[in-house]
Amino acid sequence: MNHVLSVIVILLMAGASRGAVYYIDFNNGKDGAQGTSKVNAWKHSPAQTGFGGRYTHAAGDRFVFKGGTIWPSSTLPLHIRHSGTWEKYDAYTADSTWYQGNFFTRPVFTGEHRKVALVFAENESCFVLNGLAFMDYGVAGEYNGGKGLECNGCSRYTIQNCTITPNAWLGLYLHSYRGIMAEQIIIEGCDISAAGQAIVIATEAANTIFKGVLIRNNRIHDLSSQIAGPTHGDGIHTWNSPDSDLSQYITDLTITANVFDGDFSRIGPGEGAMTSLIYLTDPGMYATISENVLTYSKATSFASLIWVRNFDEVKIYNNTLVQKPEIGGIGIIVGQGRGRQRTVITNNIIDNCQSAYYIYADASPAVKIDHNCCVTTSRVIGYWNGEGKDAQAWRALGNDLSGIFSSKSSLSPVDFRLQSDSPCFDHGMGAGGSGRID
Repeated sequence: MNHVLSVIVILLMAGASRGAVYYIDFNNGKDGAQGTSKVNAWKHSPAQTGFGGRYTHAAGDRFVFKGGTIWPSSTLPLHIRHSGTWEKYDAYTADSTWYQGNFFTRPVFTGEHRKVALVFAENESCFVLNGLAFMDYGVAGEYNGGKGLECNGCSRYTIQNCTITPNAWLGLYLHSYRGIMAEQIIIEGCDISAAGQAIVIATEAANTIFKGVLIRNNRIHDLSSQIAGPTHGDGIHTWNSPDSDLSQYITDLTITANVFDGDFSRIGPGEGAMTSLIYLTDPGMYATISENVLTYSKATSFASLIWVRNFDEVKIYNNTLVQKPEIGGIGIIVGQGRGRQRTVITNNIIDNCQSAYYIYADASPAVKIDHNCCVTTSRVIGYWNGEGKDAQAWRALGNDLSGIFSSKSSLSPVDFRLQSDSPCFDHGMGAGGSGRID
């Protein structure tokens, strides 16, 4: 896709043209040092509370944190106060050859359960967070309404190869309270858990547009510790506020090659439960959801695994979705929006759901559904305009004419790869679907 290629070009340019390199070692560094070598490191980075050194920003500066080292809550948040440029991205990163201990582990930034923000950036651009670990904004099992990593009004930034376990309501909160064009945002290769909603992308002001968001190759898992109190949980959630404002929206959104798994059950009392693993709501355009694995080992309930509403031009293909039969729920929900959905759902495996689809009346005229493998725990393959349809009625609507169906009243739990006797394998589709579309 064009926006993905442009992001890659910019990152290559950023890697080829850098500013100064600074080293940070909390245990042995001194802010009075120069900070420009591993043996002359700072204790804090200039982005942290407590920094007492001298620093003048230049675009492309890199801050290298020592592996195996812990920065406590007194040094947080990691507050990004400067922007790079298109040609020179600032970087907050690690060096796998520089660490404390017997082997390399990521530098850790911990809120020590004190409700201290882990990362905060506002109105900055052209920066990278890479190879760092962020943890423990709050306490497991306690609803806190907190945000672990927050980027407000920022553009052209990347969060990659990070471990994020914040024990907060929101893990990554990427949003804007002012009308801006935020472009080229990448979340890639991260391990995210212990957040009621792992990744949230939100427009919250008139004339705010997020364009070119790529969420790729992440593992999102075990959100249970924050499915507490009133929390409705989501893996990836988009929204705008107010949802009646059509001047704000997300466009060119790509969610690909992510794995969702683990425990998504409610912890403790309350009404908390999962809504979806991918939940796109409110006005948006041009979204691709592909090559993802969506499953779980435990959950209180799921409305669906993928739910899309109010988005125009959506492609959902080559995904593997597996519910547990005792939980049920829907595989894919589409609709409840402006009625110009133009959604394509093809080459997906949808297994163990109560029904594979729920297509709202306002979406049904513009949804194309074919080449999917559906194994349901009821005779209803999908709901169309609110009415449940068995396989024959579903095909009579023109849906899944080349699809594969199996309707069963009960199924044994299966893992995300499906089992060898699945009807999906009888036709050579394989887990995730092999009939890729471009």
